[in-house]
Amino acid sequence: MTRYILWGTVTVLLIVILWNPWGRKADDTGLWTPEFGNMKADLVLEGVRYRRNIDGRTRWIVMAERARMFESAQKMLFDSPDICFIKDDGNKVLVAAESGDYSISREVIRLYGNVVARTDDNASLASEFLRFSQKQMLLSTATDVIISKGDGLSIDGNGMFYDINRGRLVMYNVTAVVPDDNDTLNN
Repeated sequence: MTRYILWGTVTVLLIVILWNPWGRKADDTGLWTPEFGNMKADLVLEGVRYRRNIDGRTRWIVMAERARMFESAQKMLFDSPDICFIKDDGNKVLVAAESGDYSISREVIRLYGNVVARTDDNASLASEFLRFSQKQMLLSTATDVIISKGDGLSIDGNGMFYDINRGRLVMYNVTAVVPDDNDTLNN
């Protein structure tokens, strides 16, 4: 019995030492904080506008209250980002969130907290997390998501992906579909 208590104590101490909660600032929030909480940004920009051009075309634009660049990690962190994704046909998908990060080497943007996306055709998406892959031009999440159309249709589910260029949406684990008359059809 003493052996189990000793191993439990050692495990807890090891977790506390590796986690290092006392090394972070009290105002650090967000899902990415533990990874970057102890790092000092190489560059901090206020009121930033970051444009990503590929093959001579603007593919997306990030506007944020603040951006912090960590060159060694090839990451940018954004506070209150608004992103405009530009489709091949010129239409746009606008996304807003509380925070986000951009992995420069992987070309992936992750958005956290009250994520809301809107398309030109009056569709909207709400979730707590959203991931964007530049290589695939794909928005995805494995969290709860609500998608609404301007015609009154609302779909609730858990997980989805949206191909920005093709306009193709796939939802997983659909839990409710609410049509115009507000009747709920459960799966």
